[in-house]
Amino acid sequence: MVFLYLYLNQHIMLTKNEKSELRSTIFRHLDGIATATTAYALHKKGVLEYILAQKKVTLDELVEKFNANDGYLNVALRVLCSQGWLEQILDNETDHIFYETNSKSNDAFKLVSIYEDAVKLLKYSDRFAEEKMISTDAFIALERVFKMFETNYGLDISDSSSIEFQVLKHLEGVIAGPIIVLLGVNGLFHKYFMEASFTAEEYHKNPESFKKVLDFLAHLGWFKKRKILISLLIKDCFLPSAPVLMVLPYLIFQHFYNSMNLFLEIL
Repeated sequence: MVFLYLYLNQHIMLTKNEKSELRSTIFRHLDGIATATTAYALHKKGVLEYILAQKKVTLDELVEKFNANDGYLNVALRVLCSQGWLEQILDNETDHIFYETNSKSNDAFKLVSIYEDAVKLLKYSDRFAEEKMISTDAFIALERVFKMFETNYGLDISDSSSIEFQVLKHLEGVIAGPIIVLLGVNGLFHKYFMEASFTAEEYHKNPESFKKVLDFLAHLGWFKKRKILISLLIKDCFLPSAPVLMVLPYLIFQHFYNSMNLFLEIL
């Protein structure tokens, strides 16, 4: 992965702690792009609820019960393991893969439904690359999510090590990532962010709606008093993954060839 850090004021220097916090935020955002889509797909199919009820299950059991693709389902569950929400146990003697709940599973799985609006936004994000703009209907969907962010989705984020804080950072990554990529592709960083200031009217034909995007980025702390610190996921790293994430439910729970046909239609 390649990242770009832009500073409006070249004299701004980050402390060691600030650099550490920035790296942590970036990686949590990347986690969110994979985790939100994966967890929500499993949630909709009832997989997470089933695992909570059983506490320990084999991969084969899940594949049979949910008519899933064993390879993709295994990868999806390992994504949850990487977030500390589930444990994978390999039994080399029986050649079985087990997944077991832990102390975080119940709290984490109860929050997965929060990802819904952010995951649905990906269908607009995929169009960002083609249309190189945020459409009116996308602004409407974004505005609904932005309002939720004003109250941090009702989550208690006072503890940065909590699951609620982790989930909010996931949401930031899913929502902000495509927007930042779009702005970079359209040259906003190069054209405007090297200036002392700029207005929404200068960049977008729908300035009132675009101002809400800028307000959202300011809410995240990336804009402050005309000084900017941006973490940017380069388009070549992010955009090709968007179609794959959009068909995750089909890859996990449908036949492979049907999934590939859908994937090619999206491309």
